[in-house]
Amino acid sequence: MAEAGTGRSRMLKSSSLETLTPTASFLFRGRPMPPMQPSGDGAIVAGNLGGGAGA
Repeated sequence: MAEAGTGRSRMLKSSSLETLTPTASFLFRGRPMPPMQPSGDGAIVAGNLGGGAGA
């Protein structure tokens, strides 16, 4: 059950990231250290965005 829940959350996050990637990347470039950084989710999002930008 836990795995299914994780998969769902990951899918939702991926969809959100795909939609917000252009804006998010622009905001991240403008702000080297966004306020979301300290939070766990913020760190994960930053990592995902970084990977997407690299690819």
